[in-house]
This record gives sequence, structure tokens and C-alpha cells, in this order.
Amino acid sequence: MTISRNAARKLSSEANKAGATILGGQLIKEGDRYIINKTDLISLLNALEGENVLFLVGAVDQEPETLQRTCLTCGEDYTGSECPRCARVRSRLRG
Repeated sequence: MTISRNAARKLSSEANKAGATILGGQLIKEGDRYIINKTDLISLLNALEGENVLFLVGAVDQEPETLQRTCLTCGEDYTGSECPRCARVRSRLRG
């Protein structure tokens, strides 16, 4: 099962606020090691040995840029990672 990119961003943002270690990227196996963005997972888990941990793992969707979406804020249909209308408004309001 995969998680949407949006849900993954929200989940990692909340975990970061709580002080959790966040790793994201492609999972690669090199010999007996598993690596995400140059971080050896075995070393990370060894450092946490004896601690109570919460380990969340999920595959994140690779959303194609051609996927048609409807903005939940303004209701406009768009393709890509963000609504261009809301992005323009945010940019204009932020100065």
C-alpha cells in the first residue's frame, strides 16, 4: 500500500514538530545494509537499541505531473504539485 505525497508531507511535518528523526527518499539495499539518503538504517537502529521507538514505514506515491486535481482551497482544476492560482495569491500576499 502507498501513501499520497500530501499525506506523507503532513505526517513527516507533525513528526518533525514532535522531535522525531525523519528519513525520506529511495530505499536502497547495498549488500547487507539498507540506506535512505546516505543514512544506514542498521546504524540508526543500533543507536536506538534499548529505547522505546515508534517505527512508521510506508511507500510514497510517485504522483505523475499529468494527474488532474482539484484545489481544496479555491476549487480550480490543475496539474502539477500545487494550484497555480493559490500559489500566485500566496506570492502576492507575501510580498
